[in-house]
Amino acid sequence: MKTFTPTLFLRSVAVLTAAGALLSAAVAQAQPAINNVYPNGTYLLQPSSTLSFTASSPAGVTNVSVQLTLTNMSTL
Repeated sequence: MKTFTPTLFLRSVAVLTAAGALLSAAVAQAQPAINNVYPNGTYLLQPSSTLSFTASSPAGVTNVSVQLTLTNMSTL
């Protein structure tokens, strides 16, 4: 028959609590934001040869990758 060891139990609880705190800290980070998008659609067919925007996050923004999908409106 196994005996209950309070010291081992408390150590296990402490380790699990610390692991939970570390994992939840990664999930609780602030979400990134995309602002100042242009063309912004304030009016129909807004002319622009560039797409510009600002990406920000309290944790910083690195390794940005942008993928554009073009749709030829004349074939629709």
